[in-house]
Amino acid sequence: MFSIIIPAYNEEKYISGCLNSILNLKTGQKYEIVVVNNASTDKTVEVVRKILPEAKIINEPKKGLTIAYNRGARETKGNILVFVDADMILPQDHLEKISKEFKKDPQLVALSGPYVYKDGGIICRLLIGFVSLFLVMPTEFIFNRFLNLGACIASGNSAVKKEAFETVGGFNENIFYGLEADFAKRIRRVGKVRFKYFFSSESSTRRFKKEGLMKILYRYAFNIIWLYFFKKTLTKNYIDIR
Repeated sequence: MFSIIIPAYNEEKYISGCLNSILNLKTGQKYEIVVVNNASTDKTVEVVRKILPEAKIINEPKKGLTIAYNRGARETKGNILVFVDADMILPQDHLEKISKEFKKDPQLVALSGPYVYKDGGIICRLLIGFVSLFLVMPTEFIFNRFLNLGACIASGNSAVKKEAFETVGGFNENIFYGLEADFAKRIRRVGKVRFKYFFSSESSTRRFKKEGLMKILYRYAFNIIWLYFFKKTLTKNYIDIR
């Protein structure tokens, strides 16, 4: 059984698209939907109840993406945790891809893939595509499969075996930038972690528009490097874009 976990802080403008994409999933798999209301002050909960009344809504007053991820994971019943950010649009075969990959390789504990940004214009799409193809994917093969140093995970587009997630203690709630590198480094000790280019989902460019695309890429890259070589992140705080 799949447990789809959606952290939501003031997501009334975006979460309807995410929820409708879940309703359009074509799958014979059983799944539950857990929305973690992470201290929202808008109508996020009302939107969820209107579109997906069967969704389980968890109120988590302490703000933080990793806090919401972990709280949602604790409230699930499924054996595969599917983390989905509230501004994501899932492809119809999202769960089928997950099921196929985990059945194909019993040693697999975490699956992830790139974000696709359709609302950022051609320059944004080309730059992100370049980063995914020529930086992220080579890093996945070199660092993960050959050097055994780490792995690539996009937290908002990932699927993780719950048992493995609990074994490593979930996400580190004290970091934001570098949270995926930290999690991937720990969970790959339990089993295989794979970043598949075909396992992509659409996301919004709102953070890029708020902070700047190059600044975001620079910040993520340096925090990952800092984490690998100095075992801590460089940036302590993150910008709240809501």
